[in-house]
Amino acid sequence: MNNKDFLCEEIVMKAIPNSAKKILDFGCGNGSFSENLCSKNRIVYACDADALVIKKLKNKQQKANYSLVGIGEKIPYKSNFFDCVTMMGVLEHVLDERETLSEIHRVLKKNGTLYIYGLNKGLFGFLDTGNIKFLFPNLHRILYKYFYGEKEYRKEFVLKKKQGMIGDITLGRDSHTHYSKKDLIKLLGNKFKLTRHWLYSLTLPIILAIDFLYFALFKKESKFIIWLARVDQKIKLSNLSYSFVAECKKI
Repeated sequence: MNNKDFLCEEIVMKAIPNSAKKILDFGCGNGSFSENLCSKNRIVYACDADALVIKKLKNKQQKANYSLVGIGEKIPYKSNFFDCVTMMGVLEHVLDERETLSEIHRVLKKNGTLYIYGLNKGLFGFLDTGNIKFLFPNLHRILYKYFYGEKEYRKEFVLKKKQGMIGDITLGRDSHTHYSKKDLIKLLGNKFKLTRHWLYSLTLPIILAIDFLYFALFKKESKFIIWLARVDQKIKLSNLSYSFVAECKKI
């Protein structure tokens, strides 16, 4: 399922103020959201810990400015540099959330804004497929090799360890963390103030598991599953929700 199928990007794109001209997409992944941010005359920077991904993005000569940031390293930007920082599905992947937030606080300008997309401690959080590799490593290895092959498994879960990663998660973590609003406020501490908090979706982990199996078997996306995911993300059941987006102001 493509990034454009997730409501979080729509929420953040609408929420970012027009006055925010210099933006950092921290943990940019494949760079699709970073490129979407390159509108309204914005200057967009993006960084990630995956060296292969950053190399590919740089070779494509895209609009955003891409940089590699190693695990545990300082973000390679000056203090008080950005108007806005986005973290789309990243906080639950880093080894030290507080240290990461501290670095983001450093590079943000006074009254700058941080947008976090993450996973809420909702009703179906226990079905998060991102935790299979931790809970059932042998089953995960068998399934991944079956659907993606030995070479791809070795690249993601063996060779990436040299970069300090296991798949898309920092080596050393033992779970794909979900955060309640209370958890998030505690993590933000005295560096950020939570100003807006969107909660939405319910059965998304189930839909994503079905989408994974469908794509693995038929090598194409299902329009019906994509539609189902979009409908699910319109559901708003407060603390029962699976996903959240948080707007946080630098203190």
